[in-house]
Amino acid sequence: MALAVVLLLVGVVGAASPLRVGLVTDLEPFVFADPAGRLRGFDRNLLDALAGEMKREVEPVLFATIPELLDALAVPAGASNASLDFALSALSVTLPRQQAFDFSQPYFDSGLAVLVSSSSGGHAAIVDALFSPLFLLLIFIFVLGLLVFGHCLWLCERRTNSERFDGVWWASVTATTVGYGDISPHSRAGKLAAIFIMFWGLVVTSFLSRVGIVMGQASADYATTHIPAQFHNYVDLNRAVDALLAGELDAIVDDAPLVLYFASKASGGRAKVVGDIFNDQRYAAGLPFASPIAEELNVALAKLESDGTIASLYQRWFVPTHGETGENGSDQINVSHGNLVGFGTAMGVVLTMTLVGCIAATAFARNRDAADASRLPSTPGMADALVAKPGGGCDLEMAPLVPPRNADSQLSLLTAEVLELKAMAPRPP
Repeated sequence: MALAVVLLLVGVVGAASPLRVGLVTDLEPFVFADPAGRLRGFDRNLLDALAGEMKREVEPVLFATIPELLDALAVPAGASNASLDFALSALSVTLPRQQAFDFSQPYFDSGLAVLVSSSSGGHAAIVDALFSPLFLLLIFIFVLGLLVFGHCLWLCERRTNSERFDGVWWASVTATTVGYGDISPHSRAGKLAAIFIMFWGLVVTSFLSRVGIVMGQASADYATTHIPAQFHNYVDLNRAVDALLAGELDAIVDDAPLVLYFASKASGGRAKVVGDIFNDQRYAAGLPFASPIAEELNVALAKLESDGTIASLYQRWFVPTHGETGENGSDQINVSHGNLVGFGTAMGVVLTMTLVGCIAATAFARNRDAADASRLPSTPGMADALVAKPGGGCDLEMAPLVPPRNADSQLSLLTAEVLELKAMAPRPP
């Protein structure tokens, strides 16, 4: 009887303690507030479905940004300062996050996409090309250019540059517009190759120079690591979109569901998604380590997925493909392919011309060195002349103290020093 009373009291206490669930309020269409101040969105509806499946009361805990939510999740369950039981806010499963807190089973397939202004015209096609799968070709051209230019510079500078010249390093810092004043080519061929590198680097880096990212998102970590661009950080997507429409940005890289929703329903035709979805990701609920509800939450998510609840929520809140945003996907890819092929062809011509020029300069330098060597005097050198003869004495007359005019400059300096020392020597009385 006593045991039954204890179990009843535990059940009452558990029912009286709602689950505290973290939500980021400005994350449309996952969580956002309508004009009346009510929370709406995919994750908000999913939370209601989970509460019904788990037969638990829930208490939303609102956060302004993703980083604030992640900090709260990093507190282990049962700690005195623990504030959340779990979180639902389009959280991508990444390795750094898995090291900070736990995840449920995934419930949403995602990825990254690029949002541009509809008025960007031809520039959008370039953005599309850079972020399409063909972007690997651009990376290949960039790396190939560094190798070709670096080795060409080394060939040109190995004789005329007295310092240790690292051609690939110098090409890299020049192409990325960094540059170092203490390392520079000295020969004409090296300077000509440097000019090609400078213009080539400007062409590559000017394709996409201003990209907006949202701080704390997994998309920001990926973009800053893998995309060559100048990034601008924003606290949420709405502020980034305002900057894009104002012409302050060329593109925004963020989670595909967010930018697809904005392009299809919230932009009024002012923005569009270009290119394919890349860097596939998965969303899951975040939980503190050692959470006692982890298994219960996973079972509830599995049931909602199997009975079609999650699929119906997806149909309600998202456009299935980016082709429904008003853009013709195949046309975009064709334009991107043409732009990228043209760019690759132009860069190939530049690289070929530079390589041929460097090879020609190297061949000319070798021929010049061979011609200079053939004009050197054929008489024995000074060292040979000063070697003692078998019968004694040295043949000083064989030493060419005054070399021909076309002799090597270093030999001329050595001869001048010998003559100066001879003049300073005391003469016999």
